[in-house]
Formats: sequence, structure tokens, C-alpha cells
Amino acid sequence: MRLEAYRENVAKLGREVRFLRMALLVVGLVALVMSLLVAFGGKSVRVEVIHPPGTGKDFWVSTEGFDKSYLEQMGVFLGYALLSVTPETVDAQARMVLPLLDPRMRGPFKARAMAMRKRLSEHGMSLAFHPKQVWVGKKDCRIRVDGELTILVGSAQARRKPVSLHVDCVSRNGRFYVTRMDYDDRLAR
Repeated sequence: MRLEAYRENVAKLGREVRFLRMALLVVGLVALVMSLLVAFGGKSVRVEVIHPPGTGKDFWVSTEGFDKSYLEQMGVFLGYALLSVTPETVDAQARMVLPLLDPRMRGPFKARAMAMRKRLSEHGMSLAFHPKQVWVGKKDCRIRVDGELTILVGSAQARRKPVSLHVDCVSRNGRFYVTRMDYDDRLAR
């Protein structure tokens, strides 16, 4: 009787040992796969966080037009989105601006963004825009943002130059649309 009980206990312990060995093997394989993913897969992942500047003023918008504060904020936002770029962020920032553009401007704007990305990539450049003054038209929907553009090659500052962004806009049922946008295309040269 005792011998039979001991044999059952030994058999039970043998099953538990086999189960624990199998569990240890599975955990070891999972750890190996995860360490390989971290070692080799993590190098190709790059995350770009693009955060548009927040609004610092209250403003109103109606179907007939926009408050001066709103136009100032939109001018600064467009300045940052268009002129503070790297080769990696040009496309994402262009996608942020596209919904604000008049449909007739979207094709030429995409071509301009692609050309800028190519130019920045070829030379390893990035641009940083620092707005200094915002002008808003008194009677019409026009915005001018004057500022300084810092051109970086790699991580070294190449030069600074003054730049102006000119924007014509229109209100369509209370929605802001850019009908014309002008800035120096030779910025990255």
C-alpha cells in the first residue's frame, strides 16, 4: 500500500517536473525572441512627434469672417508648419496644412513640399522658423508673418536669414481656407 502511494507520488512529481521544464523552455524562447526584436528591430523605428503650437488668445469665428487674433494664430501656425521642417517631417506637416488649403492649391502645394523634402534630404538640412511679427489685413483676410529662418546642416547652424510668409485666406461658411501662400522657395539653398 505504501509502495503504491510512493509510486503515485513519484509519477505525479515526474509530470510536474516535465510541465515545469516545458514552461521554462517556452519562457526562454519568448525571452530570446523579445531580446532579438529589441536588438535588431528597435534600430529601424523612428518616432516623430509633431505638435502644432497652442493658441494663446481667445478669438471668434463667424460665417462672414475671422477675428484678428484667430488670423494671427493661423499665420504663426502656418509659419511653423511650412518653415520648421526636416526631411522626415515635411510630409507630415504638409498633411496638417492640406485641409486648410483651397482645393485649387493642393496639387501645387504637394509638388512644392516634395521638392523641399528632396532638397533638404540631398543636403542633410533642416529649417527652424522663429516668428517675430505678425501683420493682419484690416479689411481683407491677409496675413504676413515676418521672422527669422535658421538653416541647419546636420546639427550645425549654417546661417540665419529673414523670411516673410504671405497668406491670403477666405471664409467659406465659417471655415478658414488659404487661397494664396507665398514664401521664398530658395530657402534651402
